[in-house]
Amino acid sequence: MIHILKTFVKQINNIANIYFVFLLVFIGVFTYFGDAKRFKNLGLDKETKIAKVIGVIYMIIGPVLFGLSKLIK
Repeated sequence: MIHILKTFVKQINNIANIYFVFLLVFIGVFTYFGDAKRFKNLGLDKETKIAKVIGVIYMIIGPVLFGLSKLIK
């Protein structure tokens, strides 16, 4: 179990650089504002809420992974 956790931490450290964070935050912003607006214009209320939640998750996960990778390193 510990071996799997160490491998997971190494993988996070390998991919969590500043460009990765910017990419995830950009995807989150686009999903939150772009997709949600398009869904709202089409009258898809459920999909609008889902797009907003997914956008917020992406905007949070990027910096959190980056912070964890720097903290654990």
